[in-house]
Amino acid sequence: MNPPSPEELAPTDERVRQFGFAPADDGVVRVLFERPKVSRRVAITGRPVYSGDAPRAPQQDALGSPGTYEVTFILSTPGQDAFMEGIDITALLKAGSSLLQMPPGVVQARIAVSGGTGTGGFTLFPNDRGRVARAVISLRAATFVDAEVLAHDLVAPMLSWWSYRYDVPIDLQGWLVIEKATRATRVRVGVLGRAAITDNNRYASRPEHRFILSAYREGMNATNPVYQALCFYRVLEGAYRLRAKRRGAAGATFREPTNEVMPAGADLAALDFHDQAAIAPYAGRSFAYVRDDLRTLVRNAAAHLDPTGEQETLAADTYRDVTRCEDATSVLRYVARVVLENEFRADADLAPLL
Repeated sequence: MNPPSPEELAPTDERVRQFGFAPADDGVVRVLFERPKVSRRVAITGRPVYSGDAPRAPQQDALGSPGTYEVTFILSTPGQDAFMEGIDITALLKAGSSLLQMPPGVVQARIAVSGGTGTGGFTLFPNDRGRVARAVISLRAATFVDAEVLAHDLVAPMLSWWSYRYDVPIDLQGWLVIEKATRATRVRVGVLGRAAITDNNRYASRPEHRFILSAYREGMNATNPVYQALCFYRVLEGAYRLRAKRRGAAGATFREPTNEVMPAGADLAALDFHDQAAIAPYAGRSFAYVRDDLRTLVRNAAAHLDPTGEQETLAADTYRDVTRCEDATSVLRYVARVVLENEFRADADLAPLL
């Protein structure tokens, strides 16, 4: 998809949203990026280029180099500002908030952390209402992602402790990573998905479908990737149960759908850009393979908790687990939609509504 011309976008950002693009603004440069189909976290990296700078490959700008990085986490209260219309770094840095109130007169607090994933510390800063709003950490890392992993896995467990200690919800709206040597910046934040145009007001409902559709809506509404992945796995389970019932009723005349294979090649390239990387490892695989492959990760590790380590358990404090579930959500949402649509199309009353 090619971005619209500046003339097409004038005079308001509303036309940007209509074309499926969102603005990214760092206070100096304003660019457009493809808005995700559904609300999700996206990452964008930019580097200032000065006269006389030696040319660098774009991949190097995206990866970063060994050195010092500063990571700023923007805190949030779940249910508020989980996703932004676009990426405005100035607004993002001012947006932080939480239900944790700093003592009167305190302008920053240094937190020392030891044990667990490492030893280090970070500094907390309040917003203009005195609420804890940002956590800033400086560290050495090999790449942008390494800096994200190290910083996230140091800060997130402390947020979980505070959530228990003070009995408040607390989350991360996003974070900003700056490579000190080059001033290259990587921002990772939730961005609202594209608006969908409704084309009819017809509606049909069956009791057995309501369970599945409510789980689908729950997954779409969720902002926690671990829970999102679990919701869409439940949708898939429900759709397959409908399939089993239909198979039993049809007997020997039943025919399995032929389109339940993960996209590859041009079909993969035609998917939403933000989902392609997650779906690519399954290209050409059957849906049954995907379901079985993700059963341990999602159905078991996400749904059950074993702190002893004898069985795999996912933790929202761990960067690796969060990103694995973000990828699993993209895959499971795709599979669940196709399987569910096949079941709806097999219903004479529902097929005309699709």
